[in-house]
Amino acid sequence: MSVDRAVYPETDPAAPPVEMDARLRLRNTTGEAVELFFPTAQRQDFIVRNPHGDVVWQWSEGKTFAQVAGTEHITGEVEYGAAVSLAGKSGEALSEGRYTVEGWLTTDSKRFSATVAFEIRRSKAKPADTW
Repeated sequence: MSVDRAVYPETDPAAPPVEMDARLRLRNTTGEAVELFFPTAQRQDFIVRNPHGDVVWQWSEGKTFAQVAGTEHITGEVEYGAAVSLAGKSGEALSEGRYTVEGWLTTDSKRFSATVAFEIRRSKAKPADTW
């Protein structure tokens, strides 16, 4: 699991929320294909948890996925990614603090998952120009 940066700026509540690029990588080093069964067309999901551990955002929320089961055979490495909005469920930008993002494959078990921490930090104000 990786994200594009460890620290994100806190945004003005009136501004659009910042997005992070989250990646979940599965590496098969066995030399043989691993078969993964997915009960729907959805392959991955991501959630953001606030400093208290509450889920504040979920990638799949509000999305629909074809109710078609599928199987993938993984050899080598495969990567699943998503643009993760740093916004709460109501769309408001997340405030300063330490958060985690968890990603997992939506197989019939949640055994392929990982979590990474990140921080939203208030920007230091720039000094005013003086004459």
